Amino acid sequence: EIRDPFVFARGNMYYMLLGGKTKNEEGALLLYQSADLLQWTFAGEISLPIDTGYMIECPGIIEIDGKDVLFLCPMGLKEETLKYHNQFPTVYLIGHLDVDHLTFTMEAMDEGDCGFDYYAPQPFYGKDHTPMLAAWFGCGEQNLPTDEEMWKHGLTMTRSLKLVNHRLCSYVDDDINALFTKTDHFKDRSLLTKSNHYHLSFTMSGDHNQWVKFGDQEDYWTMSIDTENNTILLDRSHLQIPVDVDNGLKRLTAGLDQDHYQVDIYVDNSFVEIYLEKGLKTFSLRCFNLSDSAHWITFADTCEGTISYL
Repeated sequence: EIRDPFVFARGNMYYMLLGGKTKNEEGALLLYQSADLLQWTFAGEISLPIDTGYMIECPGIIEIDGKDVLFLCPMGLKEETLKYHNQFPTVYLIGHLDVDHLTFTMEAMDEGDCGFDYYAPQPFYGKDHTPMLAAWFGCGEQNLPTDEEMWKHGLTMTRSLKLVNHRLCSYVDDDINALFTKTDHFKDRSLLTKSNHYHLSFTMSGDHNQWVKFGDQEDYWTMSIDTENNTILLDRSHLQIPVDVDNGLKRLTAGLDQDHYQVDIYVDNSFVEIYLEKGLKTFSLRCFNLSDSAHWITFADTCEGTISYL
């Protein structure tokens, strides 16, 4: 199996990455090269220093601060306590791709997003050559309420990319943030939103488990941060309309080993994107408990922040 071409330029040549599977049922990353984008020559299989699963999909690569960031979707990675809970995971590798020797030297690796519904990130350069990406907002063979309306997934918001302390930092593009012009300040334990399209920004801190809940007592999802054990938990097991039950209703991941977090949450009806520390940790998820024109947000303790609307 071979699919998902990604074309990029390097020097005077063009190169194409292709995801694939070997006859031994192992994931493979293939490289082709061309001088004119028309005639292509197979260069070979790139040696990767990771478990490639049984199939690689949706490769992509971009240069950030002199480093190559390689995106892969290796199907069949073994689930770990704090990683790879989705049916099909997404990872990024920071290092250097040697197109002549068909190797990738890796300096760091992590999941591309720690939520339920994220796949196939596509990197590109935006204005002023800013590294960016957009990803598929969905993952795997899910059954969703919108299936009855003949549509299923979507795309994430475009994200600007940078490297911070050997981590990929991806955050909502400035042009999108500029659209949220109507801002309310709050200092309370709960608030009622004005619509189902907003940007919520606050700091979550404390020496014990902190959480934020979206919805009412009968229909809600939560994010909680355990600073003592350095873990972050997303839980959508309390939704009246369950989402992708077969692949689990909770996502537990490692935190950033700090006692407070800047949290930015973007909600657009059923699409939710969460950013910690301006994108050092991200979560993308679908939730169908926001059908009314407004809903409640509740915090573990009194919280201060802003909520902005389009």
